Order: sequence, then C-alpha cells, then structure tokens
Amino acid sequence: MKIIKSNTMYEPDVSIIMPVYNEEKYIYFALESIKNQKTDLTAEVIVVDDNSTDRTVEIASSFNCTILKNEQKLNVSQMRNFGFSKSHGKAILHTDGDTAYSYNYLEKMAKPIIENKYDATLCMMLYPFEVKYPVLPAKYSRSYAFFLKNLPEIFWLKMPMRFFIWIKRWFKNIIEKKRPVSLFSIPDRVESAAIIVKREISEKTGGWNKPFGAHSDTSYTESVYALTDKVRWIFGVKKYSSIRRLIPVDNSWIPMKIVPFYGLIKKKKLKNRSKQQNDIGYIDPKGKR
Repeated sequence: MKIIKSNTMYEPDVSIIMPVYNEEKYIYFALESIKNQKTDLTAEVIVVDDNSTDRTVEIASSFNCTILKNEQKLNVSQMRNFGFSKSHGKAILHTDGDTAYSYNYLEKMAKPIIENKYDATLCMMLYPFEVKYPVLPAKYSRSYAFFLKNLPEIFWLKMPMRFFIWIKRWFKNIIEKKRPVSLFSIPDRVESAAIIVKREISEKTGGWNKPFGAHSDTSYTESVYALTDKVRWIFGVKKYSSIRRLIPVDNSWIPMKIVPFYGLIKKKKLKNRSKQQNDIGYIDPKGKR
C-alpha cells in the first residue's frame, strides 16, 4: 500500500491518525502492517507525537508518515482531533502506536466506505498484539508464546461488548423498519481502532470530546451511530492491539479470555499498577497526566 505525505493538493482514500508516546517497541510493526496492506487504496498516516524521548519519530518518518508535534500539551482525545483537523482522507481510522492489522483490513473495511456502500464499518476479530508480534518480555517461555499464538481463531472473536443492548437495538430496528434486518448491521461500542468512518460523518460527530479513559471510544462510536444507520460489521479481518494498558506485560501478561475474571479479582491492584507504569503518555480519566 502506498503511504503518502499529508498534502492539501491531494485527497487520499484513507486518513490514519495515530497519537503516540515512546512507542519504538511497537510502532514499527504497526506501520509495517499498514504498508503491507493488499489494496489499491492510498493512505496518509498522521502521527501526533507527544514529545517522545525514544526512536518513535525516527521510525515513523522512515514510513513516510506525516509527523505532528503535541506542543500544546493536548490529551489523547485532543491529539486525535488535532490529527483529524490536518487530514484529507475520504475515510477516517483512529488508531494507536501499538495496534496492527491483517493485510486485508483496509481493502475490506475502508473500500466499502469509499464506494459509498456504508458510512462506517466495524471489525469483529480483535487479537492481542503480543500474540502476533515478538514483543513479549524475554521471561516468558517459548511454549507459552507458542500456546498463545496457536489458539483457535474463534477464541479471539470479539462479540459486541454489551450483548443485550446489541440485541435490544436489533429488535427495535426490526420494529421500526417493519422488515427483517441483519443482526450484523446493528452497531455496538467498539475500540476506536476497530471502526472506520466516512469523513463527512466523522466531521458531524464533533470529534473526540472526552479524555482517554472516560469512555472516549464509546462517546465517539455512539455519536457515529446517532448520525447514520449505514453501519456494518466486517468479518475476515483482524486487528491486533496490545493489552498492556489492561495488564502490564512486564509483570503479568495474562490474556483476559484465558482467565476471564482475572481483571475483576485484581481490579484495584491492576488499576494502580497501570497508572504507575504508564509508559505511553495516556492520561487518566480526569484528564490529568
């Protein structure tokens, strides 16, 4: 896939907006996954750097990304809005420096938007970044890594997070339209990196209006759904996101689905630990660094 510099004279198909801070361990794989997309679409990758002190910017520059500096000490949601204000693409993807995609992600997710089939598309398969890429701490055994990487795909299927609300919306939609409606045309909350939105719709949402951690993803996706019902879940594509913000990988990398109640049992401990080891510059729910 061709990554082009942001330019007012040229309108790329997709704008990929990526706020980052000290992501040298992850960002190469993230950008490589974008570069290796099998599609004829063009994309601009706008990296909004929060004054990283490692090789993050150097690596991003090697992929022909457009680099913006966070000189106003914006929070992550504001950084996304800043990146969007400098973008020119027909479809918008808000992602992160520790997020990668399968080779067909933009072809299957962005192209239907470019072709005006949908206003937004949602990804159903969400994997831990650590399953695919060599970023696990050295202390983990080869057998453990092998086990994680060879789990059946169905294990990582991400059904809507609020299942009963999803079903309720489905029935309500059927009643309103007085005809059968596909369950997979009914939206639900997803992570920002798992939704691609038509530019016009993204503009009408007013952008990201809550700080990271304060249901910012929910606020953005819900505002998209309020503006259009041309939304579709897309199968056959994969998104890989690090779970280090949930369970810091340098202490106890345990997939949430292997131990479903691990986060509930140690919720307070994990929350405190995540704040202490916050190596990516993301702010707390109150908007403070």
